[in-house]
Amino acid sequence: MTIIDRPLVHRLLTSPLVGTLTAPHGVDRYLELVDPGMAVHDVRGRVLHIERQTPTTATITVGVNRAWSGHRAGQFVRVGATVDGVTHTRCYSIESTPTGPGPTTIAFSVGEVPGGTLSPHLVHELRPGDVLRLSPAEGDFVLPDEATPNLVLLGAGTGITPLIAMVRTLCATGRLARTDATLVAYAATPEDQLHRNELIHLAAETPGLRVVFGCTEQAGAGDLDGLFTPDHLGTAAPQWRDAELFVCGGRPFMSAVSAAVEAEGRLDHLHTEAFAPAFIAFPTDPADNGTVEFHSSRRRATDVATSILEAAEAQGLQPAHGCRMGICHTCTRTKLAGCVRNLVTGEVSGPEAAEIQICVNAPVGDVVIDL
Repeated sequence: MTIIDRPLVHRLLTSPLVGTLTAPHGVDRYLELVDPGMAVHDVRGRVLHIERQTPTTATITVGVNRAWSGHRAGQFVRVGATVDGVTHTRCYSIESTPTGPGPTTIAFSVGEVPGGTLSPHLVHELRPGDVLRLSPAEGDFVLPDEATPNLVLLGAGTGITPLIAMVRTLCATGRLARTDATLVAYAATPEDQLHRNELIHLAAETPGLRVVFGCTEQAGAGDLDGLFTPDHLGTAAPQWRDAELFVCGGRPFMSAVSAAVEAEGRLDHLHTEAFAPAFIAFPTDPADNGTVEFHSSRRRATDVATSILEAAEAQGLQPAHGCRMGICHTCTRTKLAGCVRNLVTGEVSGPEAAEIQICVNAPVGDVVIDL
């Protein structure tokens, strides 16, 4: 516990007077000069423990400060860390059972992305005592509050992490006395399966819970062989047509599951979570490729046919960014003039000033950005 977690100090630092004295940057910007973990408004997490379950994954347990507002089973948190002087942010599902507001501990698992920046840092370089920037818990991919007779949870790779929180919550709250749950967990090999031993133990000790392992690269090593097929649903969970289905994993996996569920007319019972939105390819006229003026930097990019973030980086600028896929909002800047196309939805904005995420917006004609 840091000194700012003491109630009297916390009330002082969050008072209107201190807010006025520390404007425009805010008290947290000054506190972090003393200790990166000090904050009264922003969520911070100090690393308590790191478990490297496989050579390319790490489960990270952090102690969060008083600014934490709690979470539900299945939600995710945006995690930020500074690598080579630049703060990067990515989204990771919380594996812990639900927490309330205030100081507590949460855990999440990170899989190393080859060629990535933040994930290799978190997996290989993070150490106990390090401080991470966190967002409040987010997302509506959550375990239902009401009793659900049948649940089928399907996860692939690190996509199992929000489902781990759901399974742990079902076991901890006794809900499996009135709910049957099947978890189908895919990994390349048994050695790559996150939390495998814990899941085997929970299934053996908890009536109402069934765990099925799928091995995609080692035939005969799991209950299911190979990549997901529609037949796997019937094998793993014969009751799946009467269940609520929660699915998380890579886009090919989720697309395959969604197609199987849609073929049976059960899409209204499907709940999905994905951190990689599908960018939509829209026919574009080269005449749309405009000039992006970076107003504050007095730089200009011409004939831009990429995202505004990529155009800025090509000009040598280093705007804050995180996920590069329109999730974390770290790259949000003010569009002062001009129209942009959202590369996820295809929507074209009006010419008026507006906040936009420059990682998923491209210019349509000439645009002015406050950057």
